Amino acid sequence: MKYFWIFTIIVFFGKLSAQKDTLHLYQIYNSFSNQGKAEWTAFENNWNYFTYSDLKTKQHIKQLDCKSCENFFAELYIEITEEGKLATVKFLKGKKCGVVIDDALLKKQFEEGLRNKLFTHVKNKMFKVKLGQVLKC
Repeated sequence: MKYFWIFTIIVFFGKLSAQKDTLHLYQIYNSFSNQGKAEWTAFENNWNYFTYSDLKTKQHIKQLDCKSCENFFAELYIEITEEGKLATVKFLKGKKCGVVIDDALLKKQFEEGLRNKLFTHVKNKMFKVKLGQVLKC
């Protein structure tokens, strides 16, 4: 019941914010238009296929499995301007094989994997996103 009230308060204050749209729940983009959802999904798929695969290779992670490495992910805070440019990409937290990511280079690699993207339908947004993979072992 506590989480219901927290969610209700977040939604209420989100509606009060007329200048920017803030998302508080991961991977739930109700405020995105259908084109925005499609664009973000395509971006995530592309990021997972190319950038994430490169990060895993650089970090010597061949495969995620429950025996050796059950997670490799990052939570990032993102702000997208009215022009569709990424104004802010900030690493919030993440884990690599169960260990909290403290490596500044790895944090930068997660951030840089997003920097040069220009969006055409996802504009004027601020949100948190979880990129990477976590297995349920």
